[in-house]
Amino acid sequence: MGLSATKAQVSEGGLPAVADPAYTAQLISPQSIPQVSFQSPDPRTSAIQDSINYALHNGLLRIGTLINSDIDFRNVGTITTMPDGLKIWQLRISVPNSRALGLYYDAFHLPDGVKYFLTNSTGKQILGAYTSQNNTDNGSFATEKVQGGIINLEMDISPNVDINAIKFHINNVAVFDKATAYLNQYALESGSNLKTTSVLMPYDSSSPCEVNAACATGFTNQKNATVHIEYLYPAVHPRYVYGATGVMINNTSGDCAPLVLTASHVEPTNQTSNATFSNWIFYFNYQTPACSYSGAQPSSSQSITGASFKARASYDSASNKIAADYLIVQLNSQPLRSYNAYLAGWDRSDALLPLSGTFISFHHPGGDVKKVSTTSVVNPNGNFNGGGTNTHWALTWLTGGTEEGSSGAGLFNNSGNEIGILSGGVTDKPSCTTPNSSGQEISDYAVYSKLAYDWTYTASGSTPLKNILDPTGSNVTALSGTTACGTTAVLPVPNTVAGIDIYPNPVRDILYTAINQQGSAKVNIEVYNVVGARLCSIVAQQSAPTKYRLDLSNYSAGIYMLRISVNNTLTVKKITLSR
Repeated sequence: MGLSATKAQVSEGGLPAVADPAYTAQLISPQSIPQVSFQSPDPRTSAIQDSINYALHNGLLRIGTLINSDIDFRNVGTITTMPDGLKIWQLRISVPNSRALGLYYDAFHLPDGVKYFLTNSTGKQILGAYTSQNNTDNGSFATEKVQGGIINLEMDISPNVDINAIKFHINNVAVFDKATAYLNQYALESGSNLKTTSVLMPYDSSSPCEVNAACATGFTNQKNATVHIEYLYPAVHPRYVYGATGVMINNTSGDCAPLVLTASHVEPTNQTSNATFSNWIFYFNYQTPACSYSGAQPSSSQSITGASFKARASYDSASNKIAADYLIVQLNSQPLRSYNAYLAGWDRSDALLPLSGTFISFHHPGGDVKKVSTTSVVNPNGNFNGGGTNTHWALTWLTGGTEEGSSGAGLFNNSGNEIGILSGGVTDKPSCTTPNSSGQEISDYAVYSKLAYDWTYTASGSTPLKNILDPTGSNVTALSGTTACGTTAVLPVPNTVAGIDIYPNPVRDILYTAINQQGSAKVNIEVYNVVGARLCSIVAQQSAPTKYRLDLSNYSAGIYMLRISVNNTLTVKKITLSR
């Protein structure tokens, strides 16, 4: 099972053209950008769906609501042609009083020479550039959530690009009311408090009895292997976006394939086509930076869009009886090195008697930041709704618990190897009776589908798990984990001057620019915000290597552009101001 050649689904970074002062004066005013507006979904309808899911105990977590749309690049927006031939397409999408918006595409094909960006209303959050590297065979795509009720869309089109070759159609706008906490940081405005505080939400969508993942002693690799999954399955629920948990998992070939193991029941229609998973979004490091943390927001999420199908156990949604419960997909690209991703090890050993030791699970209950649950005894004789005999590990949590959204989480043993996949639990007599913000109580009893049982499972046409995790046929019982083979993002910049060092980046207050220029040179350093306004500058005549100091303490957190001109040769750097 080698890693197949595929388009990368991470964005390449950079800044939209509207952030360049050379273009700002020639663009229409932000107030004149065409806008497509939608009415906010009725929260009562979403609450009813949540109640149905909770009553059925189907393990499904709704985190957002879909609005049908018909947004085509050719029919909406405005195109401005710059003197140098660059075409800039702009559009704004608005859904008032929303915490966050996401976009789903049923046609997405960008020719070489096109860069696509998304920003929020404050300009603090920038997604992109998305390019031809994000194209998929079936045209299906999705982009990560944007803070607030407004998304600004921009497409920068090089002069030599045939516009007719661009395929771009948004068929759904997603309005999120869960899994949005990390976006609060982008609502900050300079010199003011949080913008539109009525639609912001702290990271409390799970029960107060849950424990932050950062509180775990050890098991750092297993925490880094755990991801939050955002997905659709329109065949059954075409109106909603769902959330679950998965684990990046190792295989015996040593090819570092970015496999993600989750539960089959989170996608209950038994789909096996790659098209089903091409718009799934996988979020890494959605977690607080410390055990006890009361900051404005948890650490920012990092994501990859799209995966291909590898194997699954079939799921009987009518009876909700589960024997094997596994679904494994392969991400469409390797995670960036900055994600610190890990491919967890596994152990398919079975047992006749209860196991003792330290057993730990990381998960995203209620779509919340990553949590951790622990226990010391695991019973090998569990089952899920009578779906079989000895099919699941059964346990009672000593710390934390599980909820909707935790499904698919891994159960790790003392050695840090995954031994099971979370199918569900019960909340009949929870040790913690404090519910989450949607009224769902924590479950202190859980059952995890055994890798030992899943290993050779073939019922109803299912693909055995061993085919994917042991493609070499080694027949090993356990495999250690390994650091994921992350890639390095390449951020293109114009005519770069050699010998320039920018640090620290991200920066809190003071930014230093060191220029190793030999001989006399005229130096001009300017700081711009993302809408093209110049904030400060330094002009100097330099005759030897020099370090310049810029005080940014008066500016709010967000993305800025540093323009450095040395003897009229320009370098542009993106800097992040963090508070």
